[in-house]
Amino acid sequence: MPLITAHRGGKFWEGDDFSYISESIRDGADIIELDVRLCDGKYIVQHAPYEKAQGFLEDAFARTENTALYLDIKSRDIKINELIAYVHSFCSSHIIVGSYHLDLLRSIQDLAVERNCHCVLPWTAVPRGRSAHAGWVNPLCYFTTKSLAQEIRDAGFKFVPSGNQIFKKHEIMENQLRYARWGAYAISTHHVKEMKELLQQIND
Repeated sequence: MPLITAHRGGKFWEGDDFSYISESIRDGADIIELDVRLCDGKYIVQHAPYEKAQGFLEDAFARTENTALYLDIKSRDIKINELIAYVHSFCSSHIIVGSYHLDLLRSIQDLAVERNCHCVLPWTAVPRGRSAHAGWVNPLCYFTTKSLAQEIRDAGFKFVPSGNQIFKKHEIMENQLRYARWGAYAISTHHVKEMKELLQQIND
C-alpha cells in the first residue's frame, strides 16, 4: 500500500493555525506536504503567489509531530541547505525536497534528505531524475500513464505522481487510486481518511 501525502497539508484550510495538519495526521497521513516560499526573508507556506499564504513555516512545526515532511520548493531563490538546517532546528522529521530545479536538488548536502524531481514532459522524467540524483520522480498528473509509471520504476526511482486540486474530488480520488495500482510509492490527496479507507479496501 502506498504512503499517503497530505496534499498542501491536508483538507482545504481556513485561518492560519495549521490545525488541518493535525487532522491529517490523525487521519493517517504518512507525509505532510508544505509549499515553501521566501517572502521578505521569511519562509512562508504558500502554493501560488496569487493565493493567500497559509502562514509562516515555523508555525507549521507545532502541528507536524515529527511526521515526515515533503517540502515543495516554490521559490528558486531559496538556499536549500539553509532551509534544511532551519527545519531541523525545529523538528527531527524526515525531509523530502521536491523541485523542478535540478541545480537546487543537486546542491542538497544532507545525505538523509530525499530528493523528488518534478517533471512536466513525460519523456524527460527518467533523465531528469538521474541528473538531479533523485530517488523520487514526480510526473505531472496530466501526462502520467501506466507505461510512464513502469518506466520510472524500472529505472529504479520511486514513482510519486503529483496531486492536483483542479479536478473534481471524485476524479482526484480515482486518479490517485489508479496510481496506487500502478505501483506508486506515495500518493497525494486532500482527503486522507477517505483515501486510507479506499486503499485498505483494495489491499484487502
